[in-house]
Amino acid sequence: VYLLFCAENMPGGGFVAGLVAGVAFITRYLAGGRFELARAAPLQPGLFTGLGLFISTAVGLLGLLDGTVLHAFTYHGHLPVFGDFHMSTPILFDFGVYLLVLGVVLDIVRA
Repeated sequence: VYLLFCAENMPGGGFVAGLVAGVAFITRYLAGGRFELARAAPLQPGLFTGLGLFISTAVGLLGLLDGTVLHAFTYHGHLPVFGDFHMSTPILFDFGVYLLVLGVVLDIVRA
């Protein structure tokens, strides 16, 4: 998760974070077999893949509302415990890529 959120200013992003999370599931598979993997990731990999593809595509096409493709929208808010925060659409795009890569890795391991 750290690699996913630090990507704006440092190396990382959805692809790298998805691979690292996938390696964690591969390690669980190697340690405990397919039943351990089924307990660690009870959802089907296709759900991660489909949801990630949908989120990334939707965020990429969201700019069409403004007349451009891949236009970044930003949101500034305040959370009571955490304080002020800044969120933009590239983090949502990275989250979609994260889910997509994680789903593909889980699908490969379960094959």
